[in-house]
Amino acid sequence: MIAQEFLAELAKAKDVFDWKVSAESRLDDDRRTRPRRKIRAYSKSNPDLFFGPIGAVCYQLTGKIFDEDSWMQAAEAIQLSLIDAGDVIAATNDRVWKGAGRDRKPDPYLQRLRIRLVEAIGLDLAE
Repeated sequence: MIAQEFLAELAKAKDVFDWKVSAESRLDDDRRTRPRRKIRAYSKSNPDLFFGPIGAVCYQLTGKIFDEDSWMQAAEAIQLSLIDAGDVIAATNDRVWKGAGRDRKPDPYLQRLRIRLVEAIGLDLAE
């Protein structure tokens, strides 16, 4: 599975979950002035279960549960390429800027991927 196919599966699974944005509780040492805003899925049938988008798709397709730190295993379970999975995780966790020497600049691919993730699940980031 590649990112495009993953986004299609994510759109199919969107109604099974309550999608929310959670702010990271701490700021990293990367000169951030506001917390990262992570996209998370909470199971409607079991509110104690929550996932990142990869884990949500994995749960929907396979029934397997992986915590958010086990995204590589979840990606392997749904045969999402690890390169695409890494990009999805970066976009999910609001890591869409990259270092450029002493500066940082937006990564156009990761920013677009985050927009496509948000569109696939119908999430309003303004919330």
